[in-house]
Amino acid sequence: MTDKKNQTNQFTYLTQEQVSELLSVHPTTLINWHKSGLLPKYQLGRRVYYKPNDIENAMTKVQYLSAR
Repeated sequence: MTDKKNQTNQFTYLTQEQVSELLSVHPTTLINWHKSGLLPKYQLGRRVYYKPNDIENAMTKVQYLSAR
């Protein structure tokens, strides 16, 4: 039997606006992170979405790089 909570989170995406508010960064920062390969984005038309797991992985990398 699979856990319904895990199935729901698997398909949850956040908008660029939500992520920039959550991380307290400007949307341009998210664009720069994507261009540098740090944060994958998913696009549907003009809307940009991010997966929570990708955000968490990117934050781990950002913390590592800033600690150097």
